[in-house]
Amino acid sequence: MNRWLRALAPLLLTLLAIVTFLTIDRILGMLLIVVALAVAFLSGRAVLGRVPTRPEGDIDAQEVRAYRESHPGTSIGDAATAVGRDRS
Repeated sequence: MNRWLRALAPLLLTLLAIVTFLTIDRILGMLLIVVALAVAFLSGRAVLGRVPTRPEGDIDAQEVRAYRESHPGTSIGDAATAVGRDRS
């Protein structure tokens, strides 16, 4: 699923659930709310993801900057982990 669909699916399901609850059937509306909550909480990425171990010793900021310049889009944490891993 792309980002927009992940963001819109719970909103659209919630809207559909409210309309269903008020017009057609209350039980079906409540079930759709449960589905909307499940989609909202289960379709995204994990909150923690992978937790990197901290490299031993000090990390040079210039090395981290150089790593990020040579690898665009890398986060500071990933660059610090990579620089620390390369040194050990």
